[in-house]
Order: sequence, then C-alpha cells, then structure tokens
Amino acid sequence: MNKYRWLLALIVLVLASLACQTVMGGGSELPQILPNTPMPQSPNNNNDANDPMPTEALPPTDGGGGGGDGVLEIGGFPAPADATSVVTAGEVVTFMTSLSVDEVVSFYRDEYGKQGLTERTSMSVIMAGQLFNLVFDGDPSGKAISISGADMGDGTTSVTITKQDF
Repeated sequence: MNKYRWLLALIVLVLASLACQTVMGGGSELPQILPNTPMPQSPNNNNDANDPMPTEALPPTDGGGGGGDGVLEIGGFPAPADATSVVTAGEVVTFMTSLSVDEVVSFYRDEYGKQGLTERTSMSVIMAGQLFNLVFDGDPSGKAISISGADMGDGTTSVTITKQDF
C-alpha cells in the first residue's frame, strides 16, 4: 500500500507542477478566472484604459459539443453542469464540482467514451474514492487528455484537466 501512496504523491506533484508551470509562465495567455469575479484594482491606478486584465470573466458555456443535459464545455473540455471556481489557462482547466470522485470518474469515462476516445488504463489511478487520475487517447490534437482530481473533504471535488504529450 505504501508503494501506491508514493506513486499517487508523485503523480499529484507532477500534475501540480505542470499546472503551475502553465499558469505561471508556460505560455503567453493570461488565465481566465470564472465565474464573474471582479479582478483586483491597483489603488493608485484609476485609469481603466491601462488595465490589461478584464474586470469580469465569462461563465462556462454549453458549447453544444457536450453529451446532453448536465454537461458544459469549458476550455474545450466537457465538465459537469455544476462546475464552479473555474480557472482556464491555455490547455489547462481547473474547477470544483459537488460530484464525488467516483461520479467524476464515471462522468469522464462516459463523456469521452461517447466521443470515441479510449482510456489509457495503464496510466489511470483511482485511490479509495479520494484521488484519481485518468488519461484518454484519441483527441484530434494528438495529445492525451489527463484528468486528475481529489475529494476536498467538504462535499466537493477539485478537478484539473489538461492536454499533454506522454
């Protein structure tokens, strides 16, 4: 069991590192923070023309590519309809949902199965309904889709989705 804890810790650290690298400087895009959260203003800057960040972000939308009721499209990825605290940066999306870890795993297996993607089971890890990592192949970009998440202990699950070359 200890071997699996080290493996899980390593996976979580690698994914967190990739997410931080992307958000903090892995690209030239600015992250988009959702839902409608005012951005902090500099107390010495009252000139909105010089503010490079938007003061509001757009909520997630149903882009029509989802699998039906209860599915949103966020940053090109399907997401549960109750997704909150959404942050997108490049090809990385992070959000919170009230679904359990097992429900999130079922959601993505179902959604990506409908899209014809295949799960790379050798890289999929589910730890006692607390943590998970899924990898799907077959995206038109040629990259694998990696989905990881953790039960936050307050009735929510944190989910991070990214496209990666493995």
